[in-house]
Amino acid sequence: MSLRSLFYVFAFLAAGCNIQSTEVGTSYVYESSGYKQCENNSSSINVSAQKLVSEGINVTSKQCGELTQTAMISVCGAPTADINILAIAQVDTDKALTLGFLELSSLKKDSEDDGYIIKECL
Repeated sequence: MSLRSLFYVFAFLAAGCNIQSTEVGTSYVYESSGYKQCENNSSSINVSAQKLVSEGINVTSKQCGELTQTAMISVCGAPTADINILAIAQVDTDKALTLGFLELSSLKKDSEDDGYIIKECL
């Protein structure tokens, strides 16, 4: 390898040391959908997203889910196990938690069950 080639390799490597990553990690948070059994429920996924957006938190994706490790009483008017799952920048996680959201990863209790399933939004 020529001296000139070595110079370019070292220059390239040195320049790479000054580049800061612009990729932001993603965090998933959730809250109860607020749905009640036997009632016509509105689309609360948008309400959940708006709570975050109004506080300056960008929501990059949203999906509906259902808790799998929580027993719910079956009676009209009782809450369902439905949750709203929102993807946000990892740096905004603490802010979302202060708004009452929880980290989705907190639902995982064992290696066989994530604590929730993804389902179609109502």
